[in-house]
Amino acid sequence: MENLAGLIDALDLHGITFVIQDWGGPIAAAYTLRHPERVQRLFLLNTLSGYGHAELGELTPWFQFVKKHHEAGTLHEVLDHLDVNVLSIMKIIGFENSSAVDANWIAAYSAPFPTRDDCIGAIEFPLDVLLGRFLPYVREGFPLLDNLKAKPAMLMVGMKDRAIAPDVQIADFRGVWPDHPIVKLPEAGHFSQEDAPGTVVSLIQAFVQST
Repeated sequence: MENLAGLIDALDLHGITFVIQDWGGPIAAAYTLRHPERVQRLFLLNTLSGYGHAELGELTPWFQFVKKHHEAGTLHEVLDHLDVNVLSIMKIIGFENSSAVDANWIAAYSAPFPTRDDCIGAIEFPLDVLLGRFLPYVREGFPLLDNLKAKPAMLMVGMKDRAIAPDVQIADFRGVWPDHPIVKLPEAGHFSQEDAPGTVVSLIQAFVQST
């Protein structure tokens, strides 16, 4: 969250619309709690805020994969090479639109991971969840929860998400914004922006215009 806050301060941004996916949800929610004057609205996409008291339940296929390799001591071996295996990992997490994949697509998704050091976040973020390391930071934000509840918000859920269970996403969202809109995409996975790009863009535009 500190990196995000530093970027927003440097750019002097106000009236922010967060469009947030995966770890973007908890990060943007934590920022909104602490800097509500900067944020206007939040559009959540296959993510959760972490503040809705949702029970995580059984491990999803992605976290089963992470747990297996963490316990075997092979997680770094698997995720240290996202420059070449990013598509395989995304398929485990929940990517459905294989027709979108070409050389340019692979190059774009591989580009952030040219070295092992660049893969550290992809390893440590899921371990933060698996090992519960993120919980103390989330708990710090609960006294400020009204700052988050006051913001217009919308959730879009790819129902084939294999990283964050769709029912957990919905429960978390309802715990913070009980009456705000939720859209379910039955054929999309964790990467709804790839699986249903037209629908995602249209709904973001409509959400911004209506709030």
